[in-house]
Amino acid sequence: MSKVPVAKTSFDEVNIARLGLISVQRNLPEDATRWVNDFVLEGRKVRITCEGSATYGVPRGIDNDVSAAVVNLFLEQGSSPSGSVHFTLHQLLKAAGLATSARYYQAVRESLMRLTTTSYFITDNWRDHGKGKWVTVSFRYFDKVEFTG
Repeated sequence: MSKVPVAKTSFDEVNIARLGLISVQRNLPEDATRWVNDFVLEGRKVRITCEGSATYGVPRGIDNDVSAAVVNLFLEQGSSPSGSVHFTLHQLLKAAGLATSARYYQAVRESLMRLTTTSYFITDNWRDHGKGKWVTVSFRYFDKVEFTG
């Protein structure tokens, strides 16, 4: 029986896209658990701190594909007000455009765990569109991932 992850999403895709929170590098050192990036974007100073876990490290490479696929699955399922989305690993692999080999099943499980165990801190550069203000935030991509089956 296949495993069924349940991921709870709670982030703003526009902010995620403009800040580039996931490293495009696929082969970061195993012990990479933290980074801080200071830069200027659209005339505003930005400071992003990423705190990963010792077990999974910081998000990278495949995690961009996985996070985008989870968002797409969430939207396809009607954007539940609870923020939950349910899918099989096979569905996630297909949505991410990845092969359905055992290697990718393991890589996607690890990706989900990285996205769940990593915290981001963004100072004065997260746009609260409802209030029309720039705010400081901390968050994880997913509040919870549950594997069943």
